[in-house]
Amino acid sequence: MNAPHWQRLRRFLPGRHWPLSAMVVAGLGLGVSVLVGFAAMQQTLGGQDIPAHADGLYSVQLRSIPVESDPLRAWRLEPGLVDVLSYPDVTALLKSTIPELQAPSVAAQLYGGLPSMPAMPLKARFCTQDFFSMFGVRLMYGGLWTSDQEHAGADVVIISQRLNQDLFGGRNSVGQWLEIEGRMMRVVGVMAPFQPVPRYYDLSFRFFETAEPVMVPLALFRTLRAPPSEIVLAWQPHPEGHEALLASSNGFMQLWVRLPSAQHVENYRAFLAAFRPHAARPEWMLTKGGNILSLADYLASKGVPPRESTTMVVLSALFGTACAINLVGFLLARFLSHSKEVEIRRALGATRWSIFFRHIRQCLGLGLLGGLLSIPMAGGLMAACNRLFPVLSNIFHMTAQAAVGAVGTALLLSILAGFYPSLMMSRLRPAQRIKLQ
Repeated sequence: MNAPHWQRLRRFLPGRHWPLSAMVVAGLGLGVSVLVGFAAMQQTLGGQDIPAHADGLYSVQLRSIPVESDPLRAWRLEPGLVDVLSYPDVTALLKSTIPELQAPSVAAQLYGGLPSMPAMPLKARFCTQDFFSMFGVRLMYGGLWTSDQEHAGADVVIISQRLNQDLFGGRNSVGQWLEIEGRMMRVVGVMAPFQPVPRYYDLSFRFFETAEPVMVPLALFRTLRAPPSEIVLAWQPHPEGHEALLASSNGFMQLWVRLPSAQHVENYRAFLAAFRPHAARPEWMLTKGGNILSLADYLASKGVPPRESTTMVVLSALFGTACAINLVGFLLARFLSHSKEVEIRRALGATRWSIFFRHIRQCLGLGLLGGLLSIPMAGGLMAACNRLFPVLSNIFHMTAQAAVGAVGTALLLSILAGFYPSLMMSRLRPAQRIKLQ
């Protein structure tokens, strides 16, 4: 007569010692949740969401500081290079025809909103058309401003999906007007949700800052006289007035280029090696040279992912290993308590492999329960980190990939932990029990 289904299921479950088994499953789930949670967060901080087409992007950097005078030389891949450039230098670099695309940009703080409402602070990024295609910014309504509008500095803007929701209730707002810095500006497009992590197009300040909700043609940066809101590298006394800032050697802009081939990379590096800055510089500054960094090298030079996150992954792996070692002791004690039953099974003809796999199945049962338990625990860990570090803007979320990784990790740890105890049980000799009978 076949055994009832519930008895068959018991082969995969922890067995009679439910309180102790529950503690072991909870410990395994905790260890896996910490490991998977911090590993998933480390991937997020390392830029796993960066689009694949970003491989051809390069950050333009100029050789401005003597190596011995560079306070950050220990962290730079190439000491002396800076990625925050002056307005005259960017204007001169844009004259090169080598890159396929060029995306200069600068962040600024503006004030505006609906004409019928009081002005509110708006983070804005002044950029060109190429910025949207280079960094994968998609539009849900409307389109980009035209080349003529870009060069003429027309009063047009592209807003984020969230700002569109706040101001227009989420409807298509193309053609509507905003009053920004006292000027009436027409909305020509609404961006689809855009929140790269990290904000790799500008790592000069606050790597995990939210993307700017307002995009404005770069030509309007001079017209609106908006002060830069990010880091300004002041190589000389801060000039008075917006025009003086634009003419100075102080850096506040980023420049990215897309180079489609190795030959383009070589040609552009040669162009930068001979490049001479177009803004007057103090005598102690270098006056020639530059280089480009690929996106991967640029992230590494900025310390992305942060060393602290890598350290936490290592510590969580050690914690998970400790949980697995505790599981070895539990399984060994539990299996040995059933040694008499195993010896009788061996005497009745059970093979060593059948005994081994019988116990491995029990280990997999523990691992499956621990893995399923670790999913909500890892999600809670990520939610806690989001609340603990609000500057990260809720960037950590439990994904299907992380959930599958949690279950897989728990199953792997359970197999590794149960291998030796299962092997010991399979090596018990039936003759010893037969003689005692």
